[in-house]
Amino acid sequence: MIRTATDYATARHTLGLTVRELAAALRLSGDNGYRSIQRIEDGEKPVPGPQAIALEAFLSGFRPSDWPASHGGCPVCGGTRTHLVDDYTARCDNCGREFDAALLEDR
Repeated sequence: MIRTATDYATARHTLGLTVRELAAALRLSGDNGYRSIQRIEDGEKPVPGPQAIALEAFLSGFRPSDWPASHGGCPVCGGTRTHLVDDYTARCDNCGREFDAALLEDR
């Protein structure tokens, strides 16, 4: 569950999103959305319940139709932190699954 500033920031980093990308994914407007996320991650503002639920959904693999294209990553969970095992295989650092490394070429 996402309850603290640390939980919130960890979730964003796990998703591989910048503050601006997360603001857009959460439908927070412009600079106000950016500042709101910064204040949450700095512990100046509590984590709003609807944002916590949305982040938990993103971490579970839900992706809105306008999810940043550069964050396709793992075809299983959508995780963006991956590494090459060899020339042909990649492994997701989020779910641990291995998949065809050619899928990363679009990133």
